[in-house]
Amino acid sequence: MATRLVTIDQLVAALAGEHPPALLDVRDLIESERGHIPGATILPRRRIEFRIEALVRDRATPLIVVDSGEDIDDGARDPRAALAGETLSALGYRDVAALDGGVAAWRHAGLPIVSGTQVSSKAFGRRIGDLERVPSIDVETLRRWLDEGRRVALCDVRGADEHTEGCIPGAVSLPGFEIVSHALDMAGESDVIVLCSSARTRSLIVARTLIDLGLSDVMVLEGGVLAWRLAGHELEQGSRRRRVKPSTPASQFAELGSARLAKHFGVERIEAADLAGLLYATSGNFSAFDLRNLGSHVVAHVPRSVSVSSDALIVRHDELVALRDAPVVLIDDDCVRALLTGVWLRRLGLPRVQELAGGIAAWAASGRPASVVAELPLGWSEASAVTPGLGVDDVSRWLAAYAPAHVLHVDTSASYRRGHLPGARWLPRGWLEPRIGRVVPSLDEALLVTCSDGAQSAFAAATLRRRGYVHVAWLQGGTRLWAAAGRALETAPLPPHDDELLPPARRDPQAMRDYLDWERLR
Repeated sequence: MATRLVTIDQLVAALAGEHPPALLDVRDLIESERGHIPGATILPRRRIEFRIEALVRDRATPLIVVDSGEDIDDGARDPRAALAGETLSALGYRDVAALDGGVAAWRHAGLPIVSGTQVSSKAFGRRIGDLERVPSIDVETLRRWLDEGRRVALCDVRGADEHTEGCIPGAVSLPGFEIVSHALDMAGESDVIVLCSSARTRSLIVARTLIDLGLSDVMVLEGGVLAWRLAGHELEQGSRRRRVKPSTPASQFAELGSARLAKHFGVERIEAADLAGLLYATSGNFSAFDLRNLGSHVVAHVPRSVSVSSDALIVRHDELVALRDAPVVLIDDDCVRALLTGVWLRRLGLPRVQELAGGIAAWAASGRPASVVAELPLGWSEASAVTPGLGVDDVSRWLAAYAPAHVLHVDTSASYRRGHLPGARWLPRGWLEPRIGRVVPSLDEALLVTCSDGAQSAFAAATLRRRGYVHVAWLQGGTRLWAAAGRALETAPLPPHDDELLPPARRDPQAMRDYLDWERLR
């Protein structure tokens, strides 16, 4: 069924309505970073089945999908919004439309375009830093203080993995709001607490929180780890420095202070029974986020909750929350972290933010089921049954039976570079339909579809079968299982593509400077 179209005027009116639709930008990441419609949730087409149910639970919710609206390499108009609309309709969403002319039409109409990622949180971070007067320190001053032996508590508020990969020498890893439970102890041990993140947004948020809790000697490192590197200073690699358990007074300070801020900013509480009512309701939308570490989430979690760190949820809320008027439920085993995350989501404008009272322990005590496995992508059962999935030992026989067969790697360009089956060609799933005819022109030619874990390839194989290709199979477990079985993978250079958005810390020095300049202007 063809996806219906909406005009620019219709989209503008819908977005201004009391209950705006979910606006989904289905282009690749770098395309969206170059410029997207304000308020759009970035959902690359290849990720739809994996993320849409967490973004939009109610299948009656209006969805509007957007692509570039431009001519692509064969001269035809970008088909991704129409194809995404077909996918969403097949998954059961009943009110799906595509923007006629895409982002190009929006831009041509003179309407605002925003560039970059995590735009709203970074713009808000700039306001916090500039208007609310969060003190900052530059790299050279910090370096001098450290060399002089001043009592500086240097805290890295990035994720633990980021810290271990490379941190400012001597920094202690306290991701996100973990520092809050230790802050009173650290204030007594040092003259000043200096917070650093990749650039500045995360450290500004944590610093403002500490100041709101009553601490005064708190500063952020201007430009963060990027500025430290650009100044020519080395990073320490392999650090796993953490704080030990906080003192009882420090813990009480954090608990009372976070509860006070949560009440002030309107963070609500939700009981386990009420959350279960939301979860099992046949209509209505809400988002549920598990703020514990991934290991704890894997052991047991509230069904359909999304595992994300507190800092990532705050800075990426516009990617993770597609319907701003729907409730957001925060699940944790640390009330301080949950409440403070809620505070910042409220400050960012989300109208209904709720903390699960008693956290994950209350959910378990209520006797309600907890998931112990990752939820399958939406539509997985149907897609994986369309074509046969081959085990590692079956591949050589299948290729011999259908020789000469094509091997396609439909995952990201980064995945292809890391390793693919010998002879495989890269054809990303998001562009599969418009480009497969040039790669495999005959419907009678055999295709083995691969990816890193088997998920993308199962969906791609089902698409190829539905488009008329007769002999199609996909590799179960993907290249990970292939390599684990001792089979060889090829690596090959591949120029950067629009599906790959490197974090600022992994870009070249000029790109780092550009990023810091961009962040200051948000």
